[in-house]
Amino acid sequence: AKAWNKLVDAQDLLADVGPLVAAKDWPGIVEFLNQDEFAKIEENLLILINGPVLNTDDKKVIGTRKRYGVAADVIYGVGGVKGAISN
Repeated sequence: AKAWNKLVDAQDLLADVGPLVAAKDWPGIVEFLNQDEFAKIEENLLILINGPVLNTDDKKVIGTRKRYGVAADVIYGVGGVKGAISN
């Protein structure tokens, strides 16, 4: 339940990044994405995937970094934004 709650928290926090993007506050966006909800997003997704709650089909749809799915999109999206800002 804790991993699920952290993922929901990350989703809720996304509403707060809009003003940083509008202001082109690149360091602020990186700092925002360094919050635990985003920094540990892969860990929380893996806990969810490896847990007993989801059925096999749900796990396949969500996926992981190695098995593409929604989780990979999220993981690569967070990392991609941080990487793009750093360059």
